[in-house]
Amino acid sequence: MHCLVLALFSMLLPDSVLASLPAPVNVSVISVNFHHVLRWDPGPGTPPGTQYMISKRLDDKRRLNSTTTSLKLKLKNYYKYHLNVQAYYNQTWSPVSNKYTFSPFKDTTIGPPKVSLAGCGNCIQINMSLPEADRSSGINDIQKFFTAYFRIFCRRGKETVPQSFVFYKML
Repeated sequence: MHCLVLALFSMLLPDSVLASLPAPVNVSVISVNFHHVLRWDPGPGTPPGTQYMISKRLDDKRRLNSTTTSLKLKLKNYYKYHLNVQAYYNQTWSPVSNKYTFSPFKDTTIGPPKVSLAGCGNCIQINMSLPEADRSSGINDIQKFFTAYFRIFCRRGKETVPQSFVFYKML
């Protein structure tokens, strides 16, 4: 009789009482040329169909929702963000993931410059430019944004010390 009561009682309890939802893990941001993507892994044992609530704490108190384990972020370039993710499924909430701190200005990776060389008689014409920033970043020119310059070293014949040329403004 006790087994039957326990079985009936357990069928009436919501899933949140019987099992807990694990917190998302491995939260990180991959950011290249100001294109920011927040990624995470579901906690072990997370059921299919789980949704996620993303919190970016700073000036923006909004929370973002996702049904996948990644989300493109639109962030202000000079701010520091504290990001975390929380899973929810069938009215059950997981603990909040570990906090991930991200600063777009400092933490984005800038791709390599585009370089082209052309001969012009006894000279070499060099064209260099940095890649384009993500359109949602509000940055029109990465080179101007960072006040970037290029340093080119060249060597003629058997010179032991290369000559250095610094270009602060590219055409």
